[in-house]
Amino acid sequence: MSAGSLPMDGFLVSICLASEERLVDEVAKLAVLSAELSQAFRYWEIVYVIRDRDRSQLTPQGADLARVANLRVIISNDDIGYYRRRAIAASEAIGDVVVLTGFHEFQSLDLAEFASDAYATDQIVLARRAAGLPRLSVGYWLLNAISAYRVNASDLQTIALPRGKLNGLLERKTLALDLRFEVKRGGDAYRRKSVNVTGLTRSRSAIADRYALLEELISTSSGRYLKGYAGLSLIVAAIALLYAVYAVGVVLLKPDVQQGWFSTALVQSGSVGFLAIGFAVLCLGLADVAESLSGRSRRPIMDEISNVNFFDAIDELNVEMTSRQPRG
Repeated sequence: MSAGSLPMDGFLVSICLASEERLVDEVAKLAVLSAELSQAFRYWEIVYVIRDRDRSQLTPQGADLARVANLRVIISNDDIGYYRRRAIAASEAIGDVVVLTGFHEFQSLDLAEFASDAYATDQIVLARRAAGLPRLSVGYWLLNAISAYRVNASDLQTIALPRGKLNGLLERKTLALDLRFEVKRGGDAYRRKSVNVTGLTRSRSAIADRYALLEELISTSSGRYLKGYAGLSLIVAAIALLYAVYAVGVVLLKPDVQQGWFSTALVQSGSVGFLAIGFAVLCLGLADVAESLSGRSRRPIMDEISNVNFFDAIDELNVEMTSRQPRG
């Protein structure tokens, strides 16, 4: 990580990460990150969110944890997935610039440069792979087409947000998605920053976390699906009307037509498929409404362990000291 011409003491930077694998390995990486941040910034913090069931892994690593300067460990509920833990980290960060990243990414990126760009431009900066992976991206294309977000396989998890932009996102219940993808309409435009990363491994997030992200993409776009469902319903109604006209014409013009079998089979298969798609979309939309009313978790944050001290190396005084000579 190179500080370059960064304004070292111009702003406070928060680096946010959520636990992915073994905490022992991640704490060692945090120690390296802490040393790099101390060279790049004067005021900074690391916000690290783990699950309550992993709290016991911190005990044997207590000494190493203490050596990670300006570290805040947020302990979340066990049922909070990876992307929601990222959202918790962002909501708990206090920096003027908040940078979210992953353990599989930050070692290949210059986080100081991302933070500086976000602060200088007052824009949301999203990391994008300069050369896309040789993977089948049909699924990404489909999600981009049907969801309310710009889903691209080349977009990484690292994102830098100025405080003003983050405050606007914190008011939305779709924060976990807004910190990963750009909204197509009605949101702040994200500025892509191309990065040349070689040997960057894919995220090893659990299948459950990937499914949770997919579920949120679908549920938050339920309005679009319902509108599409309405349009499809009109098309089907029009086809049904044309079919009825056709059936009447066949009955009137062809007296030797065998009645019943083909039309019954066609109507049954079409009706079952159409209703199944409709119920799936409606159920996802209703599930999102129910979660919004009841809350996705009763206690998203269980505890916090803090090792932050912004004033241990500051000698300046904000009071002018003068000496007064006694009158003799």
